[in-house]
Amino acid sequence: MSRFERRSPHLEDAEILEYFKSVENPRLKGLNKVDRKFYPFGSYEGGSDTIGYGHKIQEGEDFSAGLSNRDINILLVKDLMLAEDELINRSNILPRDLNNAQYVSLVDKIFNTGDVTKKNWPKLRKAVDSNNYNNMILESKTQTNGNLLTDRFDKLSSFIKNEQNKDMQAAFKRVNFLP
Repeated sequence: MSRFERRSPHLEDAEILEYFKSVENPRLKGLNKVDRKFYPFGSYEGGSDTIGYGHKIQEGEDFSAGLSNRDINILLVKDLMLAEDELINRSNILPRDLNNAQYVSLVDKIFNTGDVTKKNWPKLRKAVDSNNYNNMILESKTQTNGNLLTDRFDKLSSFIKNEQNKDMQAAFKRVNFLP
């Protein structure tokens, strides 16, 4: 199956893209207010420099001239596509088969750890597989260097709760409880 055939509708969802922007670079670090371009900055967790919304600069990439907001958004989508590939290759999950809460729970974990296999995240995978919103929240706690990323967890928790409310409203509409 080609990348196009398995392409996820989540990549076009503004709420999902805004979620990743808000957790990957909430303070718009690296944005030059004069020319409105993003420039590389030291990574929060160490390692190679970062640009935009969590893109780790790889050997051979040169962003010293800066990137426009449009280019940074394209880079975010490319990085999400790579995370989707990882999801497919390591977990045999097609992103297009996931609802927004499941997608964000898994792709957020890939962005931070590179892994969502049942071996390493069994409780998260069980929560996603059963579409258990509360357990998705509980099992989505991300740690870096032993520290809970509280702001990220709070935003993820809010995103999942919002998706749960949307799903409940849709279900009530289907059975005519809501107009």
